[in-house]
Amino acid sequence: MNIEFELLSSILKHKNVKSVYNFSDKELKIVDIKEKFNFIRNYYKKYNEVPSINTIEKEFSESFEVIDKLEIPKYYADKILENNNRQKFLILSKKVAEMTANGDDLEKVYKVFTHNIRKIKISDEDIITDNIGRNAIERMKRYEDKKYAIMSGYDWGFKNKSESSLDTETPLVGGRLYLVQARPGIGKTFLCCATAAALAKKKIKTLFISKEMSTDEVLERADAFVSEISYSRLKKGMLSDIEKEGYRKYLELIENQEYLEVKHPRRCTQETIKGFIEDEQPNVVFIDYLQLLKDSEKGSDRRTQMENIIYDLKEYSQQFNIPIICISATNREGAKQEGAPNLENIAASDSIGYAIDALYSLYQKDEDEVVNRMNLVCIKNRHGKKFTINLLWDIDNSVIRENSDELWK
Repeated sequence: MNIEFELLSSILKHKNVKSVYNFSDKELKIVDIKEKFNFIRNYYKKYNEVPSINTIEKEFSESFEVIDKLEIPKYYADKILENNNRQKFLILSKKVAEMTANGDDLEKVYKVFTHNIRKIKISDEDIITDNIGRNAIERMKRYEDKKYAIMSGYDWGFKNKSESSLDTETPLVGGRLYLVQARPGIGKTFLCCATAAALAKKKIKTLFISKEMSTDEVLERADAFVSEISYSRLKKGMLSDIEKEGYRKYLELIENQEYLEVKHPRRCTQETIKGFIEDEQPNVVFIDYLQLLKDSEKGSDRRTQMENIIYDLKEYSQQFNIPIICISATNREGAKQEGAPNLENIAASDSIGYAIDALYSLYQKDEDEVVNRMNLVCIKNRHGKKFTINLLWDIDNSVIRENSDELWK
């Protein structure tokens, strides 16, 4: 492997996606390795990762042999499809599944699997035995880890009783993407500010990325909610003496604490958000709001751009193992609707509804507003039941909490 090639791999590895797309082979005056250069660039474009030197060498050898270390499962899956071996592999997988279901020892199942792959000489399938066989014995451990992650999911901070469906059915769990939508002016931003504040109060590192409001505006909402003072009077500079004293004590308490980090970037893309996550290492991320983000990849139309954005955010939630909560605008039909906006009312792209794990819609009827009540409807829940809860919703006095029993769908 010549030094120019290693240099190229290093450059590509540390470039962002946009730079790699526009990277020209003329920049390094590449001649003899142009084909390998294009392989690296196309690999990065498709899998968002630079291939290992081993993979590159195997790709350009006379026959694609087994690579000891699994790199990107999707890449090897593509190799299988390219060679039209999918059907043969499915037959073998079915046999392995039957053995597992019959209670055969997993070590034995693994040996049968690897032996048969070599016997029928499907070299490309041999690549993914790590994915199917080697880790099979660890399935129970992964199950236990997942169970623990869900049990230790973060509460939203609004329960007024021992248990809340908001926390039990849709806890804030790493790897999941949540969406809160409502018509303009309903209070979806305040709900997320209050949640972020509740998490920060529990010393959970929280990142709030706002394109709609300034840092000070976000912090005012958080301050009011946690210190239990009137947001309306705080905003107007009219706190009572008791509230002012409580606010002062609260500010003394949180001085030099860094559990709530607010970012207000001038231009915000997926890459911007990824950079914030890498820098701050938060446990939870809030984004206000989705439709104000710009697409790093500059898709051909707004629908494509939103698709790029939402799937990148989904990938970040899994890559960094954190819950990401996005605020979303509704489309025109949703803005006119009397009840809860649904999946079809998410503005900009249908792909948003497909990517998210949970969708919450806020809405108020005229009589609800009079008695400070907000209806929160879980429209989609990939990991549990859909539900409706009523919240005591007194924004002026910074009060949000559950107010009545759930109405299960």
